[in-house]
Amino acid sequence: MRRLSFGLVLLFLTGLPWCASANWQIVTHRDSEITPLQLSDVRLLFLEGLVQGKSPQLIDLSDEVLRGQFYESVLGISQNRWRAHWAKRVFTGSRQLPKQFALDYITHYLDTNPNAVAYLPNEIQIPETLKVIYCSPHQGATMEGSGCAPTLSVRSRLVKKPLVNGVD
Repeated sequence: MRRLSFGLVLLFLTGLPWCASANWQIVTHRDSEITPLQLSDVRLLFLEGLVQGKSPQLIDLSDEVLRGQFYESVLGISQNRWRAHWAKRVFTGSRQLPKQFALDYITHYLDTNPNAVAYLPNEIQIPETLKVIYCSPHQGATMEGSGCAPTLSVRSRLVKKPLVNGVD
């Protein structure tokens, strides 16, 4: 029993940074006409397929766990509600479902498709050929260079810094 408990705790801690990550960046090609977005723009983009008068090609993560985290933390809906919402749009012919790609392929796809927009975890390094148009509000919504401001991982928040000259 003790081994099982230790194994579950270890499994939980090793998966914690990805599972607890609610920090996202919305990325597009550097030459895209889309300018930095507010949260309401991001929700409109990923729920209606429209932003700033444009209908960019949306890219979804193929990883269901990460996709669900994005939908819930940024869009505020479950995957089931998102699917139902988009099913209506596809059925009426007003929109096409976003393409789904693996996390490691998305930056390459965006690099070769200037009209595409995708969401990526903040931990992903963004190449110079792309630009970040939104950073998750959990990061203070600041963009520096070609990526979102770095955040502390859950593990680093749990580790207490040593005292320097008796000051915390």
